[in-house]
Amino acid sequence: MSEKLESIAKSLTIRAEKEAPWL
Repeated sequence: MSEKLESIAKSLTIRAEKEAPWL
């Protein structure tokens, strides 16, 4: 379960960095 959450968080972070490069 934690592995799924980690992969989801990673994909969300990558998408956020692509859409809004303010990190």
